Amino acid sequence: DDDKDFSTETEHMHVVNFLSYRLSMLSRVLDRTVEVARKQDIKTGLTEKRLLSYLCANPPTTLRAIARSMCLDKAQISRAAAALVQMGMASRAPEPDDRRSATFSATDEGRAYYDERLDIARRGQQEILAQLNAEEYRIMSGAIDKLLAYAIEKTSKDRNC
Repeated sequence: DDDKDFSTETEHMHVVNFLSYRLSMLSRVLDRTVEVARKQDIKTGLTEKRLLSYLCANPPTTLRAIARSMCLDKAQISRAAAALVQMGMASRAPEPDDRRSATFSATDEGRAYYDERLDIARRGQQEILAQLNAEEYRIMSGAIDKLLAYAIEKTSKDRNC
């Protein structure tokens, strides 16, 4: 009966109650909260920070692979990569197998910048996660994983995500 009630409820749901809308809003608000906490650090934007953390955790890779892995638009990743290269935090090298493509990796300066900010990011996560108990986090994390797998499967047929 609960499943039937839930199904009926979703048929008449207002857009502001859509899960995708609420998750998007939560993501934007949490991103802003994290950015406000690091306001003194204006060297890079959020996309550059996320790309740099990806490059620090992964071997040299192409923009196409990065965009697919991060589920972001290749143009957005390209702009962020160019900014990181210009700041000296990432390097660009020709792809040996395909001269039209390039690989990107974090430089020593980029790794140092990332390492300095990792503790700040972890403290921010601790503050956010302090709002949940262990069971709430386990349930939420499992639900996010399930929905993310569904969304990636659904969009991978249409895009490279």
